[in-house]
Amino acid sequence: MVIAGLVLTGVAALIHVYIFYLQSIAWTSKRARATFGTSVEETGSTKELA
Repeated sequence: MVIAGLVLTGVAALIHVYIFYLQSIAWTSKRARATFGTSVEETGSTKELA
C-alpha cells in the first residue's frame, strides 16, 4: 500500500511539473495554447504574466 501511495504521489508531482512547464516556459507554444484554450493574440498579450 505504501508503494502505491508513493507511485501516485510521483505521478501527481510529474503532472504538476508539466503544467508548470507549460505555464511558465512554453506559454506561447502550440501545445500550451491547445491545452489552455488560448489564441496566439491572448498568449502574446499575457506572456509577461506567465
